[in-house]
Amino acid sequence: MVFTQKEAVLKAAGVGLAEGLDEVQLSEIAINRQTLASYRGLTYRVISTFNDAHAVTVAVADPPQAAIASAPSPATPVALSHFQEGLCLNELARLDGRSYALTHRIRLRGTLDVSALRNAMDILDRQHDVLRLGFRGDGTGFTRPSTGASLTVIALDALAPEAADEQAETLSRDRVERHYLLDREPLYRALLLLLPERVNLLFINFHHLVMDCFCSFDYANALMKTYHLVQQGPTPEPGDDEVPQYAAFVARQRDRLPPDRIARLQRYWAEQLAGTTPVLLPAKPAAEPGVSHSDFRIGDQECALIEAYSRRAGVTTFIGLLSALQAALFWWLKRSDMIVGIPFSLKDRTTEARMLGPFVNLLPIRGAATEQTTWVDLSHGLRKALFDAIDHHDIPPVSLASISKANGQQPARVICQLIYAPEGEITVPDLEVERGVFDGYDAKQALVFTFFRESSGLRCAVTRNTQFVDPDELDRLIGRFLELVAQMYTAPDGLVPPP
Repeated sequence: MVFTQKEAVLKAAGVGLAEGLDEVQLSEIAINRQTLASYRGLTYRVISTFNDAHAVTVAVADPPQAAIASAPSPATPVALSHFQEGLCLNELARLDGRSYALTHRIRLRGTLDVSALRNAMDILDRQHDVLRLGFRGDGTGFTRPSTGASLTVIALDALAPEAADEQAETLSRDRVERHYLLDREPLYRALLLLLPERVNLLFINFHHLVMDCFCSFDYANALMKTYHLVQQGPTPEPGDDEVPQYAAFVARQRDRLPPDRIARLQRYWAEQLAGTTPVLLPAKPAAEPGVSHSDFRIGDQECALIEAYSRRAGVTTFIGLLSALQAALFWWLKRSDMIVGIPFSLKDRTTEARMLGPFVNLLPIRGAATEQTTWVDLSHGLRKALFDAIDHHDIPPVSLASISKANGQQPARVICQLIYAPEGEITVPDLEVERGVFDGYDAKQALVFTFFRESSGLRCAVTRNTQFVDPDELDRLIGRFLELVAQMYTAPDGLVPPP
């Protein structure tokens, strides 16, 4: 492909070709010479030449080099939650050039005021310190001054609907896969795509260091409410003491975890994980590391079966779902004892409802079945394991990782979570609002199943690690899951099928 010099630099930076061409500064160009180009504080080494039509073609010769002027802020270190401490160390040790992030997708149909949306995002950026966190190479955190949210707007409404959808998929995937520099840039970014028929897609990509999947819905709520207020006219922003900050949660968490309690929790989890073997999936030889996202809906009939079984077994709908999924995983992996990671939010909804940030700990829930295990036995065992884990949910992830390593294990490779549609759907004049969230790439995770309880029923979003699971395997697993839902309902006292 032939690019102009500026376009090629933007392409190398992972930026869509239509973005910010005027921001790129180039040194003098000569035929077949190495050239330096800078974009947003990064320097790119490129090679240029001319073809017969006098178009400039550029090939990237080196990865981007950090500009000398983009040093981390000398601000006072910020106290971090245990989750942030553990994840930051993991991210700093990564060598794959990726970041662990999530994407919240908001579909807005109707008349959208782009300027008001940008202003609303800027307001939230100023209000919430966690959105301006950065992390140095030694694992300490700092807060940046607010320079406004990073919102890129690309108009695709002149394209045919099918072409616009295809381009939207490409642009959103590019944004999701882009790496974050923890000490040099905001750890969230937004992409607004203007599609035909007054459809607007807003993708907000958050690094997990500043947001979790559950809390991203709180951000979306706050964004749409602020957008509506901005549209109504100038309103005074709340003072610093009126906006609850993530630092208060960090302080509360640390108060709950004196050294003696941490030691007790470590002993508890060491006992729970003793004797388990890790789920190790061989990498596909030809597969590139990455993720693929797909959805499947659980039909009305299957929903009714899950709910009826759960009532008869005396468990929640989530445990009913987890029971069928666990049995399907037993079948797929040819094993009868494994751990599924369950994200659990530590956020106090009574005092921290308006607070933003990452509040989730990943609880390792162990499920096991023998030749004599019934469906009800499996469900009750999972319920007890989950309740016990919640009682010990304060375990710092970094400590849990050290326990797993000591037992010769890897972190959970399969994650299951249930997200209920937030109470009171967002209502904005002149706009229909639909929301969803999907997880990003983590080399240690093979599959993430996110069940959404919506007014229209149950939907499951699946994040698949392309290096470990191919599409056909996932289809087989989902098919087996739906088969087992029917078996579970028909014979709750029947035996769980062997692997």
